[in-house]
Amino acid sequence: MKIIQMIGYIVLIGMITACQSSPPEQQEQHVQNIGQQGMREVDQAHVRDSQTVANHLSELATNVNGVNHAVTVVAGQYAVVGLDVNATLDQSEVGAIKYQVAESLQDDPYGDHVVITADTDILTRLRDMQSEIDRGKPAHLFLEELASIVGRLMPITSQ
Repeated sequence: MKIIQMIGYIVLIGMITACQSSPPEQQEQHVQNIGQQGMREVDQAHVRDSQTVANHLSELATNVNGVNHAVTVVAGQYAVVGLDVNATLDQSEVGAIKYQVAESLQDDPYGDHVVITADTDILTRLRDMQSEIDRGKPAHLFLEELASIVGRLMPITSQ
C-alpha cells in the first residue's frame, strides 16, 4: 500500500510541476515528448487548453468500435481516459478495446501520457471531476484524486 501511495504522490508532484508556466522564450521552442514510439516534436503553438485536449482525446477514444462514451480529465501533460463499454463484455474483450484505444491515442501529439481504464467506479469519479471542471473549477484541484486513480491503476512490479 505504501508503494501505491508513493507512486501516486510522485505522479501528483509531476502533474503539479507540469502545470507551472514556463518563460516566454521557452514557450516558443519545440517541446520534445518521449513516448513509446520514440521522440516526436509538438509545436507549442498547437498546444490547446486542457478542456479542448480532454474533448479531443475523448472523441478519439469514442471512435473506437465498442466504446459507448469516453470521459477524459487532463492535468498538465497527463490525462486519464475512462471508457464506457458494454457491461456484458468479458475481460478479454474489454482489454482488446482498451488496447485499440491506446493504439489510436499513441500517434496523437496529446496521447503520450495517458492512462486508460474501463473500470466503472473510476469512470464515475472521472465524470464527477469533469462536470466540476465544466462548472468552472480548475483541473489542478483534482490532482490528488487523479494521482490516487493512477496509483490504483498502475501495476506493482518488482525491481
